[in-house]
Amino acid sequence: LSSSTVGNVHIQTINRDVNERYVAIFSNGDVKVYELDGTEKTVNKPDGASYLSTSDPRSNIKTVTIADYTFVVNTTKTVAMDTSVSAGNITQAIVFVNQVSDKTTYSVTVDGVTVTDDTTGNSTLSTTQVATDLQSGLNSGLTGFTIARNGPVIHIKKNDGSNFSIDGNDTQGNTQLTVVKNSVQRFTDLPTVSPNGYIVEVKGDEATNFDNYYVKFVTNNGNAFEEGQWEESIEKGIKFKFNYDTMPHILVRQADGNFRFARVDGGTYTLSGVTYTLPKWGERTVGDTDSAPDPSFVDNKINNVFFFRNRLGFLSDDNVVLSRVSEFFTFFPETVLSVIDSDPIDVAASHTKVAILKHAVTMGEQLILFSDQTQFVLTSSSDALTPQTANVVVATEFESSDSAQPVGSGSSIYYLTQKGSFAGVREYITQ
Repeated sequence: LSSSTVGNVHIQTINRDVNERYVAIFSNGDVKVYELDGTEKTVNKPDGASYLSTSDPRSNIKTVTIADYTFVVNTTKTVAMDTSVSAGNITQAIVFVNQVSDKTTYSVTVDGVTVTDDTTGNSTLSTTQVATDLQSGLNSGLTGFTIARNGPVIHIKKNDGSNFSIDGNDTQGNTQLTVVKNSVQRFTDLPTVSPNGYIVEVKGDEATNFDNYYVKFVTNNGNAFEEGQWEESIEKGIKFKFNYDTMPHILVRQADGNFRFARVDGGTYTLSGVTYTLPKWGERTVGDTDSAPDPSFVDNKINNVFFFRNRLGFLSDDNVVLSRVSEFFTFFPETVLSVIDSDPIDVAASHTKVAILKHAVTMGEQLILFSDQTQFVLTSSSDALTPQTANVVVATEFESSDSAQPVGSGSSIYYLTQKGSFAGVREYITQ
């Protein structure tokens, strides 16, 4: 290919092994792949190639290849969350009779209708019997409600799905009857019987919002109301996944030797009767927007993409964002109950100067970051790089140009500088 043919393009060399190498050429709104001898490969584009639309592909397209995937970033695109929101409950409540004792009155009030059960003189005390008596009283006093019971647990919901008020107490200091409607103070207050899919907020310490989390009930056999387990979940009604059109795309080699350029949305395709599934950007599956916040590249542009310590990384504004370890498509935490070492990392490069990070170069165990006037190092306070130990510190302050990607060689990094109408190359040595 002559230089007049390719024009303003971004070029990425893909080395799968010593015998299989390709050159990917990204132009304005298109991508082509060639073998080293010039043989062109077919590039299937099921989602089109509008993500590559830019007047300056050479400067605005950034790529990195990890195994079979080449991650492609258009630095002019602003990342956004999808408008869809997480599923939630219909308005419902459960009443759990967790203990029973003699000479005790149990009371439940629903929409102003109060029913009670007094165990004084009852020779057959049981939590199930108290729940049965309360259910019978509610069925007699309420209309427009569905009231089901399984053992000592009563499930209450309005037939039209609208809201209702509920309260409950017992004369043993409110220690034997628990009412759950959307939230509970302690996880131990929850019963082992509940409606399938019921999401409850566990508030924890009343003095802080940082220990709040959400759990969803999953029944053992998939039935609507039976025994099961509570699993950590996500708050209802919040955005939970990326807008795939705005996120980096992938160029992946197919089983037939051709390539596919597509969104990372879990799409499928079939070759020779075999169905293949593309990966999908991980979603927020636990917590809320405070305990599991959006990555800092959301509502911002991604300036570059790189690979470091078995994590996929993005530079966005002055932030370094790394995926989970070995899970290159996931930028949300696995749990909000604790910080796991393999969780995503999102740290900012703090400086008195404007420090928009443009490039990242791996030097052994260090990641050297370049802005226009400063060089930073992503460091760790321990041998392991984790969300709790990661930090970005200033290393040196030299002007650099982002017209060319810095290149590492041995213990040195070579990068471009500009002085007026002149250009030069500096050598950055790690000692």
